[in-house]
Parts: sequence; structure tokens; C-alpha cells
Amino acid sequence: MGVTSRERSSEVQRFQLLAGLGDRIREIDDPAELAFAAAELLGKHFGISRAGYGTIDLEKETIVIDRDWNAPGIRSLAGTLNFRDYGSYVDDLKRGETVVFENAETDPRTHDHAEALKAISAQSVINMPVTERGGLVALLYLNHSEPRHWTPAEVALVSEVADRTRTAIERLRAEKALRENAERLAFLDRLGREISPATDADAVMEVTTRLLGEHLGVSICAYADMEPDQDHFTIRGDWSAPGSPSIRGYYSLADFGRLAVGNLTANRPLVINNNLEEIAPEEAKTFQDIGITATICMPLVKQGRLAALMAVHDTQRRVWSQRELSLLAEVTERSWAHIERVRSEQAARASEERLRLATDAAAIGTWDYDPITRVLRWDDRCKALFGLPPEAEVTYESAFLAGLHPEDRERADEAVRRALAPGESSRYDIEYRTIGLRDGKERWIAATGESLFRSGRAVRFIGTVMDITARKRVENQLQMMNATAAAVAAELD
Repeated sequence: MGVTSRERSSEVQRFQLLAGLGDRIREIDDPAELAFAAAELLGKHFGISRAGYGTIDLEKETIVIDRDWNAPGIRSLAGTLNFRDYGSYVDDLKRGETVVFENAETDPRTHDHAEALKAISAQSVINMPVTERGGLVALLYLNHSEPRHWTPAEVALVSEVADRTRTAIERLRAEKALRENAERLAFLDRLGREISPATDADAVMEVTTRLLGEHLGVSICAYADMEPDQDHFTIRGDWSAPGSPSIRGYYSLADFGRLAVGNLTANRPLVINNNLEEIAPEEAKTFQDIGITATICMPLVKQGRLAALMAVHDTQRRVWSQRELSLLAEVTERSWAHIERVRSEQAARASEERLRLATDAAAIGTWDYDPITRVLRWDDRCKALFGLPPEAEVTYESAFLAGLHPEDRERADEAVRRALAPGESSRYDIEYRTIGLRDGKERWIAATGESLFRSGRAVRFIGTVMDITARKRVENQLQMMNATAAAVAAELD
């Protein structure tokens, strides 16, 4: 039999559609844009009401549609739809089968939900499953507002478009993932370099909120410290894009709603794309009153308690991506780790300063010995008590043992060995005499210290020394006076 003119025309149109799809694949570098382009080509080719591409969650039996093509007068289905609201054909999709029905009123899978399908201009439908690595992940769908017969050739064409689009989207996603990962690493590297000079928590967060807010293109980026009551928090610092308000202030977590309280206190991020649609009106009002519509808030839990919050906000509806959520989580951990390090360094500096003031006031010297490397460190006062100048190099043998009075050397060395021995007392408490290595002066020294052990081995030996020469001189004088008094008393008897 010959080929009819209608068949030839259909084949030409098919070729034109696939050629147009090929052009789009070469021109477009964004997966979402390519999915929309494929839907638009199919919708116009078949002259139907709607075509779109959505992501499927089989466990929840939902489809999330970011954008679809619609004929004039047909409303978009962008958002989240539950398949069960429109019939039982989701069971076919779960088996990886293509769903085709010509009339929702007569198809047994949809007749009980025909009115719901009519309401969304989907009386006749093709649902083409899109699979990746053997699993259903998305759907290419065609809707028409009236009953329509779908020919096997049309279904085959939709399948071919779906396959070509899926392959191209997988490639684009892989390329996009590589680009985004490179951008992420570059951002984290820049963040690390810019916060490294910071010496206090506020400076760290000032840099972090600014860089993160600019990188994500959000309206506001803020951080907060939680109060001990686990409800109130203070936003101590934030970054706001031009035209966006600062939200610094004192707040109650409960005012932001049950979802916020439940997620954050359970160490789960709070993700809201549009608070006007996703939470109760009175809860949304708390966000809206400070100019916020979309939010990701990341909790920081320490020792089982909510310690801090870090968040990005947008004044408009925004569908947050997993990439943005992951980046905020990583930045939160990195920033707070840096803050803890900064605070620890501040505390150490303050402690060292207090110790310095105390040792200066009490004429106390300090020493630090590494038993493994045998490196000995003395401060200037400790060196002075052994008759050495500040610039002198010291070792255990050449300075400590050599500087001890010959009568006290063996006893002091044995006390050190006991303190460093596993199973012995790690405490070190002794009095001994030194003979100044440069000045030759004899001094009495009181030394106290402690060994630090790791895995049964001494790894550090630290302590203090104090000049007690004057005290010993008084004690000797008292002993001499007592001895003289005793002798006189004996003579009188």
C-alpha cells in the first residue's frame, strides 16, 4: 500500500519536532529550561491544553512542578500535586508503565475523580515516566481539556521526546553539578581565607553572613544565639541586601510556629518556600512582619541543646534547592567551629595573661618539658632562678641538672622520673637548691608540676618554680635561734 499524504505530513511534523528539540538541546544549558522547552514543543505540536515536566516522589505519591507550558486561557499547575486526588493511575506509574487515558469520565482509574481532572483541564492525559538508574524520578505529562484519542504513533513520539530529553538533562545536570561544586569549593576557600584573621565571634559572623548572602543572592542572612530557656533568641548580627531590612533583635521561637519549634529543637533545618502557603496565618505573620517570605534556618545543637541559629531569608517566594541547604549546613558547621576555636584562643590568651600577671606578682617562673622530644622550655624568670639570661638555650641535662646543687641533683632527678613514670603519681612537688650557671649564686627553689599522659605515656610535663631563698634564710635563722635558746636553757639547768 502507498503512503498517504496525511502520513507523509505527520512524518514531516514528527521530524520537525525532533529537529526543534535537537536545536533546543544544543542551545540550552539549564536542565529546567530544557524540560520546559521539550514540554512547549510537544504542547504546540499536538495542539493540546498543557504539557509539563515534574519531579516525582513515589513514597509521598506527589509530583512537584516548577514550570509548565499552557495554552492561552489554561492555568499553570506549578506547585505540588497529589496523584491520589486524581485517581488510581499512580499505581501504574509505580510499575514504570506509561499512563494514557482518553476520557477521565470513562476510564476506570479516573472516573471517580473526573471532576477534579476537568477542573485542571486534564480530561485526557499522557503520563510518560522518566527513569534514571532504574528508578522513576520524573514525569513528562500532556493534558487536554477535552476527551482526545491518542494514537500509538503519538504515544511513541512522546516516549522518544522523553528519552532524548532525559539523556540531555542527565548530561546537563552532570555538567551543572561539576560547575556548582567548583563554585562551592571556591566560595568555601574564599570564606576560609576571609575569616581566618578574625579574632572574635562577631567578626567571624559579620564576614560569613555577608559572603553567604551575596553568594546565594538572598535578601537577608543572619545568625542568632539561643537563650538557656530554649525559646528566646537574639539575632546579634545580619547582612541585608540593598532594600531589605535588618532583623536584629530579640525574639521568641514559639512565635514563628510549631514547625519552626519542632524542627529546630530536633536538630532539623527549617525550610519554607512560601510561609503564606505553608504555615498558619498567625505564624506566617511573624515572618511577614520582619519582611520574610522564604526561609532556611539551620540549627546548631551542642550537648543536646539548641545553642545557635543561622539562616538565609528571602522577601519573595523561593523554592530552595538541596545545594543551597547543603551549603548553609556546611557553612554553619565551619563558622561555628572557627568561632569555638577563636573563643578558645581568646580564653587561652586571657588565661596566659592572668598567669603572667600572677607569676609576675608572685615572682613565679614556668617550665614546659616534652618527654618524647626532650625539648625543655623555660620562661625568663625560670632562667633567672638558674642564673641564666633570657636568651639562654636550655635542655634538661645542660640547664636543669647542671644547675642543681650537687647535694640535691640526684633527689630532684628522681622526683622528675617518678612524675613521668606510668602508674606513679603524676604530681611533682619538691624543694631544691640551684647554683647559678652564670652568676654562681645559690638559691632555694620550690617547684610544683604535673605530667600529662596519653595512652599510658607521658607526653607533657609542666609546672612552676618560685624563689624561696628568703624563706629558707628565715627558717635557718629560726632554727639557729631555737638551737641557741635550747643550749642556754640546758646550761641554766
